[in-house]
Amino acid sequence: MASRYIFRGCHRSIFARFCSTSAEDAAAVESVSERAGAAGISVVDFLKSMGHGVENHAEKIAKKIESLDELLAVRRMQLKKIEIPCKQRKMIMRYTEKYRQNIWRPKIMESS
Repeated sequence: MASRYIFRGCHRSIFARFCSTSAEDAAAVESVSERAGAAGISVVDFLKSMGHGVENHAEKIAKKIESLDELLAVRRMQLKKIEIPCKQRKMIMRYTEKYRQNIWRPKIMESS
């Protein structure tokens, strides 16, 4: 009963910062796609900068997923259908979430 009372008045409680509206979610998605487009990062560069064996599958993923926006919206089952191993799927999901939250930025490898 107490938990219902706490979460019912979400805008007045200490949990207000965890509550978001659909407008806030849409703005967050738009800002991520704007950053990705502005940076000019390709899917291959993004995956190669992760490491952890993901770079071995970068070309295969880039054939199916053309843009970074699509990669940020990809689901685990889509990666499984492309036949990406479990550990690499986990790393891709982890790093795309870090990128969305602006915690991690890919280091662009310059080819020499």
